[in-house]
Amino acid sequence: MTEPTTVYAYLTLIRHGETMENVRNIIQGHLDTDLSPTGVRQASELRNHLGHLKPDLFISSDLKRASSTACALGLSTPLELDARLRERNFGTFSGSARRDLQQFAQSNASSGNGCDGWRSVGAECSHEVAARTSAFLMELCSRLAKHPTDLKSVPTSAATLFNSDHSKVPPMPRSVRGEFGTTETFVYGGHVVMVSHGGWIRQLLRLLAFQSKKSAYFPKDSANSVMRNCAVCHIGLAFDPVDFEAYAALERISNSLSERNAHPLPAFGSLYDSGSSASCEFLPLASPQLPLVTVCYHFNVTVADLQNDTNSTRPDRESNPAVTLCSKMDVIFSDDGDEYAGQPNGPSTVNANEKNDQKSI
Repeated sequence: MTEPTTVYAYLTLIRHGETMENVRNIIQGHLDTDLSPTGVRQASELRNHLGHLKPDLFISSDLKRASSTACALGLSTPLELDARLRERNFGTFSGSARRDLQQFAQSNASSGNGCDGWRSVGAECSHEVAARTSAFLMELCSRLAKHPTDLKSVPTSAATLFNSDHSKVPPMPRSVRGEFGTTETFVYGGHVVMVSHGGWIRQLLRLLAFQSKKSAYFPKDSANSVMRNCAVCHIGLAFDPVDFEAYAALERISNSLSERNAHPLPAFGSLYDSGSSASCEFLPLASPQLPLVTVCYHFNVTVADLQNDTNSTRPDRESNPAVTLCSKMDVIFSDDGDEYAGQPNGPSTVNANEKNDQKSI
């Protein structure tokens, strides 16, 4: 009998450099804006710390502020541009002052128009962004599961993410290994570097933290705030490829049905409480639970943090499902209409005492 196999991989998430719209509190959404001089400098400085990486996949949003940041890193891996990594589309409010969008969001919530209200101004509702992000994540995991032997690069440990020591593949974290059987064969799926936008990265982190079957060490900030420009987040994930493909097939069948009884999404900035009967056509497209085990190693780390030798740690070190880290009200916050919502705080990393147990790129 063939031993069960588990694929494990690492994701490095990078928010684009600063734009003048960021400085002026202008909502960008799908506007194709350029990096500011400060943003260009931020990306160049980040290259000094990450330019040594040789990821197996290198993917960026196709919007210039993200793709320019990605190109500035100077990685040797070919860059893939993917529109699914774009910021949320704010329709007619793209290019507007942040306060104008916030006023609309409040009015839309008060009127009960919800997702239809956002679509009436040509924007994506939060469920649509969640569905787009989920579709990308599912496809990415399928790529990692189907071609692990084609991925040749080796990752660095969490402690050496920002230097050039990547001489060996680290062991799986104990908290991840414990979710699988003792006879499991672990296969390294690869290291993926992604450059995207604050709102999109926050949405992906919510998927990984709240909808994985088990997640650990995701700080509260990762769920309800936007990372700083050119900040880095680092995630480890593992899954059984047989279970994952069976799950993906079931999702494809379910999503092809004209009607489906879906659970409202937790923690996606929905205007509706979980007990509401209101629905959205995109609600069924983001899965209630993903067959993944995920670990957050770094969140919101910038070059300035590295230069200041910042070694902050999180007070909450829960290893339970990440939904226990925050109440629903903490998570929903006020971000349904704001790509900048949440105050970006300082970096979060795995506790120094856990380094021997929590290894990653």
